[in-house]
Amino acid sequence: MSLYKIEKHPHSAGSVSICLLNTLRVRDDDTKLGLFLAWIPPFPVEADDSVTPIVGFAVSFSDGQISVFRKDNAYPTIEQESIKEICVEGMPIEVWYLAFQRRDDGQLSLFSGDDFNQVRKITFTNDPDFDIDSVPMNDRGRYHEGGVTAILPLCNQDGEPIILTGSYDQHVRIYQFGVRKQVLADSNLGGGVWRLKLLRVENNSLETSQRLLTSYLILASCMHGGARVISVVHYSRHPEAGSTWGINIIAQFTEHKSMNYASDVWQNYDEPSKLLCLSSSFYDKRICIWEAKIQNDEKQPE
Repeated sequence: MSLYKIEKHPHSAGSVSICLLNTLRVRDDDTKLGLFLAWIPPFPVEADDSVTPIVGFAVSFSDGQISVFRKDNAYPTIEQESIKEICVEGMPIEVWYLAFQRRDDGQLSLFSGDDFNQVRKITFTNDPDFDIDSVPMNDRGRYHEGGVTAILPLCNQDGEPIILTGSYDQHVRIYQFGVRKQVLADSNLGGGVWRLKLLRVENNSLETSQRLLTSYLILASCMHGGARVISVVHYSRHPEAGSTWGINIIAQFTEHKSMNYASDVWQNYDEPSKLLCLSSSFYDKRICIWEAKIQNDEKQPE
């Protein structure tokens, strides 16, 4: 793993450079590929000031192992001798994705998706020892029909996490992952869903029905299907009546001739109804820039 920093040149307006800080060895076996890296998120602003923040990251590997590294606070920077490892063994298959989620009370969990169609959840303690809190949860691949290649934590509902998953099976799923595991909604995006990027979250009150609409705007890289902009919507009703989730495709770009593995956007917050999108494709080494028009999505999911 290599650490870099971006530096601005003080005497040259708009000029920046990427500088290598150092390189860390995160696996002794060079035949095991590192597939994904996720940084440990900070504590929420309202958290107890007495809690020592944990600086670190997790790396997934091609043999099913996940390693979580935290920095020893005695060291001012992240160096090889400053990191301590928690190793989580898994089934011998590629772990494609990692995603941390931190609740409002500070509790930290790590979700992983692998090529056996499985989602796992690991919860950590908040004490200075920073260890695994309980036995990892595993859905044993019951809810996906292909490898799980993207996970986006959305919120907590009734004390259980709600995540959005992407899979080789071309679907995105709104997935309640807790003691009660269930898919709340799903949509076929027409391509293997390799990456999901949260663009913004909006909350609106619907006066006609006295309900709260939460909308998550998301950019999806869909491999052989190109790129999609989707809206994940959550209608909150009276507590006794439950809630409704849905997924709507807002915009799509299908000009790529090979695998779309990476996409991003530039958002003009003065004109939120338009997104300037950039997407890439692998074998033809192509980069495309396109515009997506966004409308307020108050369509109730079926």
